[in-house]
Amino acid sequence: MRSFIRHLYRRAVFLMDYMVAKIPAHNPSNHSVAIVRVDLIGDFILWLPAAEKLRSVFPNSRLTLIANAAWADLARDLPYWDEVIAINMKWFSFEKLLYRWRMIRLIASKGFQIAFQPVYSRSLADGDSIIRATNAVERIGSEGSLSNLSEEEADFSNRWYTKLCPAADEAMHEIDRNLEIMGQIAGAKYESTLPQLELAREVKPNLIGSPGKYVVITPGASWEGKRWSISNFVELAQCILERMDLQVVLCGSQAEFDLCECIKKQDPRIINLAGKTTLQDLAGILKGAILVIANDSSVIHIANAVGTQSICILGGGHFGRFLPYSKDGFGIKPITLFKKMDCYQCNWRCTIAQVFTDGAPCIQGVELDQVKAEVDRVLRDNLSR
Repeated sequence: MRSFIRHLYRRAVFLMDYMVAKIPAHNPSNHSVAIVRVDLIGDFILWLPAAEKLRSVFPNSRLTLIANAAWADLARDLPYWDEVIAINMKWFSFEKLLYRWRMIRLIASKGFQIAFQPVYSRSLADGDSIIRATNAVERIGSEGSLSNLSEEEADFSNRWYTKLCPAADEAMHEIDRNLEIMGQIAGAKYESTLPQLELAREVKPNLIGSPGKYVVITPGASWEGKRWSISNFVELAQCILERMDLQVVLCGSQAEFDLCECIKKQDPRIINLAGKTTLQDLAGILKGAILVIANDSSVIHIANAVGTQSICILGGGHFGRFLPYSKDGFGIKPITLFKKMDCYQCNWRCTIAQVFTDGAPCIQGVELDQVKAEVDRVLRDNLSR
């Protein structure tokens, strides 16, 4: 009964979305294109090689990026679009309906002629709903996967597009998947390249002081099952401080402050910056680091995009899609440490455990000694240069 009521509620919201969006455009333009990308920070970073192509794919058009507010400020500094509309996705996803409908009215008022969502794993309540709200003459997306959509939802929202690009069946890294979607629109085949972020700011002195060479550790992740044991991070930080004579800087969101504080309280020399940095500040801190150590999170992708070597403790939920990076091409790539299991590719729907105090079983399987040995090797190589 509860699921039926939830279904009716969502249908009522989608109907109201439609009614709110049916308003005349304020400034209709024959040359306006909306690019809808409202997923997470790491997804945005991995999309950058494809985003660079937008100006050539839509020449002589005014490009508006409809972005997740979590990374919209970072996007505003890039030259690939003319305008960025930031959306708080937590509020938009049914938490604050008045906010949702205010944003839908804003998007509908722009009079977009083309709307393009270059996302492989679409979401009905978020990106697909925004595509419909544009009222664009052409609404383009990918057939994509069903990782965020049920078959019923896909059948429902597919009708909101005028064109759905087919996606190759074989497994593909997200960088290449993004280039596949862009290439289908452009009628071209693009070579795989690594994301590059050139705008990272210098580290602010009041954030770190003058630590000399430092290692960044980020113990958080978007889901607790992806988090390696805090006790392991504590021992790893102590090892770096004592054996390598390097500073340790902890980074993360405000929600991860207490998680980082559990590590900092073991040694007063550790700096806890969780919740104290903007995304641009974080990019600058990662750029200045000699090494970044983290779980499967956006920090790994940002570090790589600013040219800093990273080590990722990786599980099997999406193994191969986001990490590890492809072996093809040149440049620094994240080093991934993992424990291979038969249940890989579970889409983080773990079939072995239900409680993830120290991470999912595949994360727990990554041994502390294995990580210590790799950290030691990388740091000795970097410090000897």
